[in-house]
Amino acid sequence: MENRGGSEFGAVPQIILIVEDEALVRVDAAEYLRDGGFCVHEATTASEAMDALQSEFAVDLLFTDINLGRGMNGIELALWALANLPGVKILVTTGDTLKNVLPGVLGKILPKPYAVSDLLRRVKHALAT
Repeated sequence: MENRGGSEFGAVPQIILIVEDEALVRVDAAEYLRDGGFCVHEATTASEAMDALQSEFAVDLLFTDINLGRGMNGIELALWALANLPGVKILVTTGDTLKNVLPGVLGKILPKPYAVSDLLRRVKHALAT
């Protein structure tokens, strides 16, 4: 059985796809997660993310912002991923006021701005469930 924890010598790191249209936020989050031992891929739109999710590499966690500019939003992307990619875990973030209710299947929102420790804790929790 393959160990994908990323913390032990020789372990394969878990793969996270970050979908965030704000470059600075995306790059910072990716750096924090890489420093935490994860393999990270990045996308700026839901369309890019769908292409990545349907590519040859497996994704363990989809970490997406809700507001992604034009096209599909992060909630729609997350619901698509759950319907089409068995086993993928989801973590959703937003800087907007949380007036809209997130579908229960997507769990709790990670509000922006978030501390690095909160991001790592929530990613590890999402992957463990």
